[in-house]
Amino acid sequence: MRGTLSIPTRHRAAIQELVSLPSKSRDELLDRLAGGAPSQADLRAAVDAVTGDKRLFDALMSAAIFRASHGLSAARAATEILTSLSLEEGFDTLAALLQSPQLVLVSKAVDLAGTYAQVLHTSRIVTDVRPIFNDSPDIGLVGSVIVHTLQVSSFTASGFEELFVAMDTEDLTQLRGQIDRAITKAELVRRELQRGSMAALKDGGDDE
Repeated sequence: MRGTLSIPTRHRAAIQELVSLPSKSRDELLDRLAGGAPSQADLRAAVDAVTGDKRLFDALMSAAIFRASHGLSAARAATEILTSLSLEEGFDTLAALLQSPQLVLVSKAVDLAGTYAQVLHTSRIVTDVRPIFNDSPDIGLVGSVIVHTLQVSSFTASGFEELFVAMDTEDLTQLRGQIDRAITKAELVRRELQRGSMAALKDGGDDE
């Protein structure tokens, strides 16, 4: 049984503006969504072109992912979202947007791509120089060592987690090789899928 739906604070005002679009703007947005490619970049461009508000795409995508992750109809998802915001109007607009085939396809891809115990948020590598001192009573600097720290931040079911891993330059070279190999494999799989008319919709190289 699902718990009570809670809309993130950052999306509340945006969803209210989205469902309050004039019918002409709503219809134009639906046409633009239908005419674009199934990618976050194209869908974002469509929403930005009609509304001029970059917040609205993120709010719409959040609503679409909610629908996809819970297996709801567009009407049921729209009802639950509007109820959680105590809104009595906007059902037709939100339900119509959530039925957009391109939006449905992309939101399912994003939802599936994030269905893991941990999902990467950010990463960075910090490089330090650590001095080496001698053991004599007259302390002197005799050398140094370069150490890299890989910081990985991820989202988990229990919240936000960070991992710090010490690496040397050889480790970095090996990691770069693995990353290059993974990118090559992704490109190969993408080409093969496109040959069979089944494009990879979510692979990171597409959008943000």
